[in-house]
Amino acid sequence: MPVRDLNMAMIAISASLVAAGCGPRNHDVSAHTGSAIAPCGNFAVNGPLGEPVSVLDGRMTTRALVGAAVAPPARAVKGEPTPKGEETRISHDVGDDTFVIVASEVYANAKPSFDVAASHFAVGPALQRFGQVTTEPVALEAGARAIGLAPTRLEWSPGPVFVYGLLVDLGDGTVTYVAYFVKVHDEAAGCMNLARRLARTVAGGPRKLVSARGTRRLETLGAESLEITVPDDTVVVAKRREGSVMHEVHHVASLDEVFDTGILRISIGPHPRFDPRSGTPERPVTLLGTLTTWRSTPLEDIAALRLQVLVPLPSTTPATSPVADAGAAPRDQVHVFIHAGSVAEQDAFRAIAETLRVAR
Repeated sequence: MPVRDLNMAMIAISASLVAAGCGPRNHDVSAHTGSAIAPCGNFAVNGPLGEPVSVLDGRMTTRALVGAAVAPPARAVKGEPTPKGEETRISHDVGDDTFVIVASEVYANAKPSFDVAASHFAVGPALQRFGQVTTEPVALEAGARAIGLAPTRLEWSPGPVFVYGLLVDLGDGTVTYVAYFVKVHDEAAGCMNLARRLARTVAGGPRKLVSARGTRRLETLGAESLEITVPDDTVVVAKRREGSVMHEVHHVASLDEVFDTGILRISIGPHPRFDPRSGTPERPVTLLGTLTTWRSTPLEDIAALRLQVLVPLPSTTPATSPVADAGAAPRDQVHVFIHAGSVAEQDAFRAIAETLRVAR
């Protein structure tokens, strides 16, 4: 997952807990985090656990204290619900206190070394706002490999408190991330121990990421389907929105590199958010039978490469204009968008995009 998306997920969680009434607390509880009997607000640190809950659409399971429940999906930047395969939130409210477990798909692997990559993740953009974070081995009850991410100090702030993180090697070459947040109004010294206890219950689920090279079928809003060809370590995710469907192509990177990875998006619908006359023309391309031009559309103050192109979706409707006849419904367009952190990544995504074709 691109770091901008992962960070926005963290920010969305923070905002939801702030809205729930968390005020500034500014007291350090780091001296008590090692005590197994220290309290965590209104939560029973050693209380009974519920049955395993499926997270990330079957990628993993975890247990939580009795009374916790899966929360509605958070809203992404543009207001759309986060897909259940990319994020699961389990929330537990007791009185005015809230404990939240957030599982995130980061599209990462454990190469070349899980331990080294986890150490780099601990000091990366997703966690640096929480101060110094150290890594520690975690023995999961189900036997999978995992590394814990423990903040050295728990200092209260106007937002929620990050008390623990977990990186899980699911055994299929990919890694997922689980974060534990708390909002309490009283003593919270035991919250890290509660998080550690819950972290040990995480287990792999039946769903695996399809990341091997091959052909991926892309659904549209109608009867037509498209296809692309992808290399190894590539995942394609479909996101249906009102009036459009978007397919995201992710490069499965090492945890060392996950903060720098880009994304290829293929959006299909009648109202694209792109003017094909904008940007700087790059090079011509024939895409879905239409001769067009890749256009560069850089963002100010962001060191990233952006390429976009727009073509009509092939169909039986005459391709004379976005609206075939006066009063007719707009014709579906295919908007291809590349956000890359390097020229090499841009070229790799462009090579994938240029395999786009009508499925047979």
